[in-house]
Amino acid sequence: MKIIRPAQLTDLPQLLVIEQCSFTDPWPTTVFSEQLLDPLTFYFIGYDTATPEQIQAYAGYWLCAPEAELVNIATAPAARRQGWGRAMLTHLLADGLRRGVATMFLEVRPENIGAQKLYEQFGFIRCGFRRHYYGQNQHAFLYSLNTQ
Repeated sequence: MKIIRPAQLTDLPQLLVIEQCSFTDPWPTTVFSEQLLDPLTFYFIGYDTATPEQIQAYAGYWLCAPEAELVNIATAPAARRQGWGRAMLTHLLADGLRRGVATMFLEVRPENIGAQKLYEQFGFIRCGFRRHYYGQNQHAFLYSLNTQ
């Protein structure tokens, strides 16, 4: 069974491993540490009750009510294609609603078709394009979701 809870600093080593396996330009330890301590940043981890010591996925967003920015969703390689992305996104959106989020934004790489399909299934709409968002010639699509 999938369990999702708020992330803690003690989760950092596993979050970093998932981050490094998931992104071409992973965030450094200091960024994650700062994010986990920021009172307007909310990160969650997911694990299976069969292996509670092993984090399967994480996700986080920045709150600037009534808006929020989904900053990361990542799944451990061995746990991919098992519904963790959907579970984490569902949890983030519900948490955002409880905190008064009316609009959630996110950026996604144009080549990440799987993520785009997931976001669109949740009702996110492509509303913009950010040139060089991820670096030189690494652009992003901007998506938004009205949660009200």
